[in-house]
Amino acid sequence: MIGVTDPSPLPRDLSAREAPESMQAAPLRFCVLSDGTELAAWQSAALARLAALPRVQADGWLIHEPPGGAPGGLDSKALRIAGLAPGTAPRVVHTSAAGALSAAEASLLGARSFDFILSFVSVSAARCFAGLARWGVWQFVFGDWHADRGRHGAFWAIVRDEPVAQAALVQLQDDPDCVRVLIEGAVRSHAFRAAAHECMLQERCVHWPAQMCLELQDGRVERLHGPLLRAGPAGKGRRRLGARVRFAASAARRAVRENLGMLLLHEQWNIGILDVPIAALLSGRELPQPRWLPAPRNAEFYADPFGIVRDGRLHILFERMDYRTGVGSLAAFEADSNEMRPVEIGRAMHLSYPFLLEHEGRLLCIPETLDANEVALYEPERFPDRWRRVGALVSGQRLCDGTVFQHEGRWWLAASRPERRGASCELLLFHAAQLSGPWVAHAANPVKVDARSARPAGTPFVSEGVLYRPAQDCAADYGCRVVINRVLTLTERSFREEPCALIEPPRSWPYAAGLHTVCAVGDRTIIDAKRKRFIVQQCAQILRFSARKALRRWTAARPRP
Repeated sequence: MIGVTDPSPLPRDLSAREAPESMQAAPLRFCVLSDGTELAAWQSAALARLAALPRVQADGWLIHEPPGGAPGGLDSKALRIAGLAPGTAPRVVHTSAAGALSAAEASLLGARSFDFILSFVSVSAARCFAGLARWGVWQFVFGDWHADRGRHGAFWAIVRDEPVAQAALVQLQDDPDCVRVLIEGAVRSHAFRAAAHECMLQERCVHWPAQMCLELQDGRVERLHGPLLRAGPAGKGRRRLGARVRFAASAARRAVRENLGMLLLHEQWNIGILDVPIAALLSGRELPQPRWLPAPRNAEFYADPFGIVRDGRLHILFERMDYRTGVGSLAAFEADSNEMRPVEIGRAMHLSYPFLLEHEGRLLCIPETLDANEVALYEPERFPDRWRRVGALVSGQRLCDGTVFQHEGRWWLAASRPERRGASCELLLFHAAQLSGPWVAHAANPVKVDARSARPAGTPFVSEGVLYRPAQDCAADYGCRVVINRVLTLTERSFREEPCALIEPPRSWPYAAGLHTVCAVGDRTIIDAKRKRFIVQQCAQILRFSARKALRRWTAARPRP
């Protein structure tokens, strides 16, 4: 029996809790490598995340003196962020102008027995420290290492008209062309603003060193023994005049394409029923033609389907979006009779993604309720069209596409945060011993940052003892396809998965522009797919929104009398 009657308190991050007894006794010790200048905000945030972890401690600060530059120093703010007492003198090493370490410096650092060195200097400057810590030097790179050695990632993504800009935390190697990727991620690249997008990349990856430390404390070292990635022969990463001209041309083309697309091409989703089990999607074969629900009216779409079989009949709950109001509601469809009816569930607000599950003989629904700032459970008062609220699993947070499943005796909730045009790039996890809670945030949240395979896209499933998680690929466009991820590690402190299958709508479908939900219902799979068409009501809403936005900017810019 689920005894949830009141919203659950906001889950605390596990990093603030006491370390479990199974954690290694010796703390992880690291030092920071910088050029002595003031740290950027994202660098300070990375150190703050490390300082918040139990049994992870900063034990020194290395200063690299750039060629021709004045000797660097340390400020008390940086020391406090790292957890070093301002009154104590950390070990400071000035390298020579050439960047090479002397034998005395190497001996001094080797005697310190650091577990890792976190570098905030250039790759070339940090490489000479690679052999002086147990787990090497960890370096942030922003861009594709193979194509441009991780430099100016957002700039080159726009030049090459790529859908995403990439970032990675890498382990440096003696070979200047090679790195080992520890954690990588990608965000949807901006149409024309490279600098703003690079800031977004930096903000999204600040927790990666802490995420690595949590895995090391759990004895998981798989990432540190992964394959090496070699840079390509043309990977120079220099922004010469020719590259800047190509950037300007590509940025202008992308801006026109994006804005015209918003005005003239609008999404219309519909739901289809496939007579194959969800595990069959792992084969990668082209999907058969589904049985489609009756086509929505021009100003509507049907999306986010979840199904249940009751009394031998397939019932589907889904989002029914009305472009005239811009608000989604839930509807129910009975497949055998083709009957569709509106669903009453909670107070009036935008509703979508009505995730269904059965637990202890009870049918429960977890709809997306962003306006309520919660992920809540509902149960039917009158199935399928009237539901009442039971209680909240997570409150105080705006979360998209809440997906609940069990794994190795624990309950898990996967979700994403809402972002512009739905292109979420983060995966957040919460867990509990019982469905009724209390629910706790995963220690490494967000456990994944990747617009290509993070946001939940339907029901997780187990095939041949392996857990698989469907996710949206929002790189080129919102909901362009579904990626099925194979979950490799899922614990309270660690998470790893890898993509193993891509699900795309065939060109022969009437809805062939994208697909973003797959739901298992026995031996059948329910999907949604979209087409692009001009919808007057949506175009009018976009124009009204743009006009109000321009008016606010003009009013704010006017000089006051």
